[in-house]
Amino acid sequence: MILVAGTDSGRAIDSRELHWRKYHFALFRDLIAGRTGIYFNEPRQNTLRRAIDRRVRTLGGINYSAYFSLANSDNGAEEFQRLIDLVAIQETDFFRYKAHFAALAEAMLPELFRRRRIDEPIRIWSAGCATGQEPYSIAMTILGHPLYQPSRPVSILATDISQAALAVAEAGFYRTKELRHLSKDIIEKHFEPAEGGAVIKPQVRSLVQFERLNLAAEPTPAESPNRFDLIFCRNVTIYFSAETTRSVLNNLSSLLADDGYLFLGHSETLWQITDEFVPVAFGDAFYHRRRSAGPLATPPAH
Repeated sequence: MILVAGTDSGRAIDSRELHWRKYHFALFRDLIAGRTGIYFNEPRQNTLRRAIDRRVRTLGGINYSAYFSLANSDNGAEEFQRLIDLVAIQETDFFRYKAHFAALAEAMLPELFRRRRIDEPIRIWSAGCATGQEPYSIAMTILGHPLYQPSRPVSILATDISQAALAVAEAGFYRTKELRHLSKDIIEKHFEPAEGGAVIKPQVRSLVQFERLNLAAEPTPAESPNRFDLIFCRNVTIYFSAETTRSVLNNLSSLLADDGYLFLGHSETLWQITDEFVPVAFGDAFYHRRRSAGPLATPPAH
């Protein structure tokens, strides 16, 4: 390894890494940002490089320049998707951030069941669903709600940019360690035992439809209804630039029903991004409604 002058947090930088930083990081960063909205800043560049190194090793006999040409070519769509599958963050869990699911069960669903006719579909969108834990958690919450009636149509659209993550979600198999935070009652009610883990039961799976979607480039799902009653887009925009975040959130506003609500991750903020929404508090959770929807109804007691 050839070391070059200069350090990075006190360590020497080798010539290959310096070449990556000087000639290739910006190229790949801008390519991915332009197509997907996912933006790799300087602190995250090593994550991007590790993914590219993995693909370069797999392909063999190719360098960064040649790999960039492939991923950026008209014939490189499949390879670009393989790269995105590696860099798209898939950190998730069942019933992640329980305060949101408490708000769903205690505030959102009773309100929707009251406002919607029994034959009127309730439509929910899990945008950035990763490997499926979020939409399945929503489905389990609905199926277990005391006011839910099987005759009521419910549709949960689950989308993600990663084809690999969607394949896991559609299979519905989760390893034992991925179920560790679930109660025995939930596992017995909503999962079938399988070797090394468990599989989502058909009654849960039937409420969820999966679709690959690039939020930055294809803002409207192919199976989109006129409006969604609830949209979960949690911990997605933290990987976008401010400009992309603004565009995505304004689009979500246009797809949300007048009396619908938006859930964002607890670390995501709308400050200096968009004024399309106003926050609503419920217990330890915050969610958002469209500002143009008019006066807020009296919030449910909790």
